[in-house]
Amino acid sequence: MINLGSDARASRLNVTIRRINGHLDAAQSGRGAAVVLFGAPRSGRTRILGEVGRPKPFRTISLTGSGHTNESIDVSIAALLARFDNLALAKPDGEPKARGPLPPDTHVGARGEHLLDVIEKYTRESAPLLIVIDDADRLPDSSLDLLGYMGRRLANHQVLLILVSRLERPAQFLPFSQIPVLQRSVTDTAALTTASLGRRPAPALVMELHRAAAGNPGDTLELCGALTEDQITGLAALRYPMTVSAERIERWARAGARLTENQRTLLTVLALVQSISVRDAEKIAQTSDSGDAVSAPAEAEVSSMIELRCIEQFGDQLRIGSDLDRWAIRTITTPTHDAEARRVIARGGLARCSTVDAYMPGIGDPVDEVEMVLARATSLARDQSCAQALSLLREAAATHTGDGRARLLALACKLAMLHGFLTDADEFADAVVRDYPGSLHRALVERVKLEVRHLTDQPMNLERVTAAAVSIGDFDPDGARSLAALAILAQLEHHRTDGLESLIQLMRANSEAPIVAAPAWCNLAEVTLAVEAENPALALALHDESDSQSSFSRRSVSEAIISASLLGRLGRLGEARDRLEFASDLPDSEQPPLTRTNLLLPQLDLELLNGNVLVAQTLWDRAEAIIPARNHLPSRRISQQLQILGVLGRFEEADRVAAQVLPIGGVGSASRIGARLLGALGQNALMRGNADRAVMLLEQSIDHVDRHSGIWQTRRYIDLIEALMMMDDRPSAERVLDLSTRRLRSCATPLISALLARGRLLVADIDSCVELLELALGTRELEVPALERARTLAIYADRLRAHGKIAQSRRRQRTAHALFERVGAQGWIDGGRWSWTETSSTEAQDDPRLLALTDTERKVANLVVTGMRNRDIGAQLYISQRMVEKHLTSMFRKLGIRSRAGLYAAIKNDSHSPRVSGPSHSLAQSHSLAQSHSPALSYFTV
Repeated sequence: MINLGSDARASRLNVTIRRINGHLDAAQSGRGAAVVLFGAPRSGRTRILGEVGRPKPFRTISLTGSGHTNESIDVSIAALLARFDNLALAKPDGEPKARGPLPPDTHVGARGEHLLDVIEKYTRESAPLLIVIDDADRLPDSSLDLLGYMGRRLANHQVLLILVSRLERPAQFLPFSQIPVLQRSVTDTAALTTASLGRRPAPALVMELHRAAAGNPGDTLELCGALTEDQITGLAALRYPMTVSAERIERWARAGARLTENQRTLLTVLALVQSISVRDAEKIAQTSDSGDAVSAPAEAEVSSMIELRCIEQFGDQLRIGSDLDRWAIRTITTPTHDAEARRVIARGGLARCSTVDAYMPGIGDPVDEVEMVLARATSLARDQSCAQALSLLREAAATHTGDGRARLLALACKLAMLHGFLTDADEFADAVVRDYPGSLHRALVERVKLEVRHLTDQPMNLERVTAAAVSIGDFDPDGARSLAALAILAQLEHHRTDGLESLIQLMRANSEAPIVAAPAWCNLAEVTLAVEAENPALALALHDESDSQSSFSRRSVSEAIISASLLGRLGRLGEARDRLEFASDLPDSEQPPLTRTNLLLPQLDLELLNGNVLVAQTLWDRAEAIIPARNHLPSRRISQQLQILGVLGRFEEADRVAAQVLPIGGVGSASRIGARLLGALGQNALMRGNADRAVMLLEQSIDHVDRHSGIWQTRRYIDLIEALMMMDDRPSAERVLDLSTRRLRSCATPLISALLARGRLLVADIDSCVELLELALGTRELEVPALERARTLAIYADRLRAHGKIAQSRRRQRTAHALFERVGAQGWIDGGRWSWTETSSTEAQDDPRLLALTDTERKVANLVVTGMRNRDIGAQLYISQRMVEKHLTSMFRKLGIRSRAGLYAAIKNDSHSPRVSGPSHSLAQSHSLAQSHSPALSYFTV
């Protein structure tokens, strides 16, 4: 039987091979059959036939349908049987031979019965028989009818007939047992590529390899051998035609050495266009370079190439076996043969009656215009493959000069940027800047170069950018202002304010001029400058003025992202979420990868601010699956990852991530690491109760960027106060609190004011804590995020316990614990931060107050703890929203609580009512919320 090695056992071909084994067992016992092995081209059918091999005790006959287009299949089968010890066509003991196959015009039934008699005599006198016909669907109709007749009559024979077909099977094969060949999925290709490279490749590379190799494992491994470092990491796209193995190139070089000049031209034509008709091939083989007829017959020229297995014939079409073979031929093709092949294609109009590679510009086109190439590249990048689009533009740019070449390079630069191929984008941008400094595309490529440095966390050369903006201003003032505004935004994103004076002057120059694109960017830059100057009142005024001039619904995606990020920093989280949701309305298929990734990051920040850590985890995973964090804003995304892992309580994993990004000298020499990254590490240390490390990291973060220009920036100071109080360093905590209060007195937003109240709660006398607690928890109008409220309650419970008020401490502790569980913040529960070790789950006892609830109130309560809103609860119970509010008021009065968190704690700890698990609910809620966020640019996009 077929040998199932360890590799085959691990693959999806396992099931197919086992089914064939079962049919072989049946045929050996005299229950023969015909089976159809079908699958897409290069889906692994050949590998299965190799696994079949020559199973003992079977004798195997292997045929191919592509070689029997003009010959009856029964003639070939009978001839091969005759070679097996002369047992099929000659009787033993000197008996006369059986007559040969019947003529092709004989009725199919008579021919089929005759072939069955021949097969029966052989199997009776020799051994069971296995007949394998590859590409059986390419046989002529007469042979298909014959196989259909014979296959239905093998039930009493020791014969297994395997007919290999594509997905579209002939009608004659449908009555037989059908065995599909499962093509390898993208996941299989990713696993194979990871094993071959020894590390996880970029998602874009996996998709391109899967497309180029059509899921074929051998071709995938061969292409992996020629990958560059930038291609593996996703910074550069694969180039078509791809680089194949030296062994394949050498094999085709040996084959080409045996061909005539016209045959080599024909081979090059087939390498450029995927297939041509036999008639066109004979015309090419019959005509010399000079156009004169040659003496050798055209049919012989083509037939000898088929016999040498240089090309394959399928019906009336000729082609080369695989794309990798075509790329190998193009590698060894001389410029003379390439030029001649292109002339033949254009002269004969072959491209219009065959399939041309989409990444080949101008082959067979009546006119090779730049507009045609631009349109084709745009369509390719949107619908199929950006790598093919870039290869098309790269090859077209090599044959054009002047403004046409500049346009091709500018589009290549833009497409590479939008798909995350930053190395390619920088290369195309450098070509435009170097060769066409006065082009109208200069501003575009300068913005791309600026964004490449921003996305890779590289410092920007302010002098160079300023000089470029001044140069562009001479012929494109709008582009110069946009470039200056984007440079300012990039610097402020990294909290770098030095040396911006010239750029600000350029951005504000001619501000009254009637331009189209620049005002939105300039206005956003002005708002960001006000935020960095810790003047939120001015920032909000400028932002609202910008909105009045141009509604955000008419802005680009990148402008919407910047606007949402600014609103989030100013504490207007609801408006920020609305803008991101509006920008995410387009489906994923219409958003380029960079746009999808950049839209996910501010959504992720908002979820972290709101304490929805499980939703944030989902968004981070989705962004990582599009463009890896190592290629796209690494400091920002790794800090997000550290925050998520810490809040989820996955501290060991967070430590491994931190160890990869910290410099060799340790945290003490971490001046290159962003302030946010250090702040995330400090918060994780605080969660684990490591006050010394938390103080060190938070102080370094503040030294790195001493700003209160956003919520996360301000939260570092409050975390530092908390860590200092854990160390009993009250004087230092009071100094930090006094500094923060003075700096934020005139510019604090409501949410930042709530954070400051928590800071005062940490250092105030216990008698003053009640009032501060109310301020830190916020009002009904100001919805402080649940995670921040849980931390505030936990701090208050900790302080009550320290002053001996155990009962009050436990009550606050249970509410805090319930809120932590609801948002999935296991790190704050198990990290070791709090002095109380008991949790609400260990102290859970039956609450007699719940017995006073009515049935309807109990139903409302159990829906509340699942996270449903009042309107949805009313729809679920068929009551009005007002009635739901009345039930909630009654429950709060009976239970002596004032919030839904208190109700959650009471329900969770009651043994008489249905329990609701906080983390499970949060996980389910995270999935529903994640589905509502369409994926999608960061701060700059082309």
